[in-house]
Amino acid sequence: VTSLEDIRQLAIRTGLPPHLMAVKYHSDVVADGGLIRLSYHRIAAIAGDCGEWDRDVGRNRENLPYPNFGCAQQKNLAAMVANPTDLIVAAEETPRSSELRSFHWKKYIDPKSDESDKQKALPNSKQ
Repeated sequence: VTSLEDIRQLAIRTGLPPHLMAVKYHSDVVADGGLIRLSYHRIAAIAGDCGEWDRDVGRNRENLPYPNFGCAQQKNLAAMVANPTDLIVAAEETPRSSELRSFHWKKYIDPKSDESDKQKALPNSKQ
């Protein structure tokens, strides 16, 4: 890799869409080699620290939330989420199974496919 264009082509080959790349030139870079800075944005699920236990939460006649209310749940969610982008935007749906859909649709519209009839047809079933 010897030039900015080489880096650009490498990024495109590895799957980075060209419209997401931005190039900025700085006049303070020396002409003999220069400086290339690569940066990217990454979404991460990070929850703040828990541990504000400055009062007894056992007795709370006002039934008000205490300072750490929900903190452990938020930390656990942040630790478990595989793709933090899913917290912002829903993941795309996968294609449905047409075979499974057809099976259930036929079962739904067929008047003979009553579950109680199937139970009667089983051996050892009480009628």
